[in-house]
Amino acid sequence: MSECAFCPHTGKLSAEHIASAWMRELFPGRRTAWIQNDNMKERKTFETDSIDWTAKVVCENCNNTWMSAIEGKHAKPALTPLITGQMDIPIDRSRAHSMALFAFKTAVVLDHTQRFREPFFSKRIRYAFRQHLAIPNMVNMWFCGIKDHRGNGQFKSAYMKGDASPAEHFLMYVCTCAIGCFVFQVLAVTQIGNARFSPLGGFEGLGEPFFPSIRRGYIWPPRFALDGVSEFEAFADRWRNVVKIGD
Repeated sequence: MSECAFCPHTGKLSAEHIASAWMRELFPGRRTAWIQNDNMKERKTFETDSIDWTAKVVCENCNNTWMSAIEGKHAKPALTPLITGQMDIPIDRSRAHSMALFAFKTAVVLDHTQRFREPFFSKRIRYAFRQHLAIPNMVNMWFCGIKDHRGNGQFKSAYMKGDASPAEHFLMYVCTCAIGCFVFQVLAVTQIGNARFSPLGGFEGLGEPFFPSIRRGYIWPPRFALDGVSEFEAFADRWRNVVKIGD
């Protein structure tokens, strides 16, 4: 039997939106969207009237209670001006926290669509998120803008593992999403040892950290943005090659 991603419920699961239903109201009309993960040889591309895709990985109670509250109280007010490309939007700690709640929820949901592997996040982490909206300290997040992308959606997730030394091993999960003009990236790392990593060069100064903290006084939009889908894919894949900090 299927089990909810966030609680012990087993049985019939509800359809949780990957790109939330309220987002379709921001961009009426025909749009392009695609989704890709490590289990797909090629990405799936859709011409669609909306980008409110769903995945049956959560129970109806979770979907209609605390997850609905994340959408209504946090994601919609925090993200709408960023998705639609509005100017001069301050991103303080409160807005960044709301963005992080939505991003982490999305990362867990996309991880649970990967039926070929065990979930990356443990039950302890997922249940703590349901109970306390607690995002684990294994997670870091960045955001940036993307040009000429109004109304479109891109979703890409990937898993990487490697060895920094004979005694240092790591497993990474990266979830990158572009919704309208806004891109966020969630990186989660489990590891043995204390090695710290950074991606190979190419996007320095583009991805703005917003979890676990954001720099004071940040104003959207960023000075630089991804230039279309090809740069989005490169940004999504930037953690496939990493360097150990301090080497």
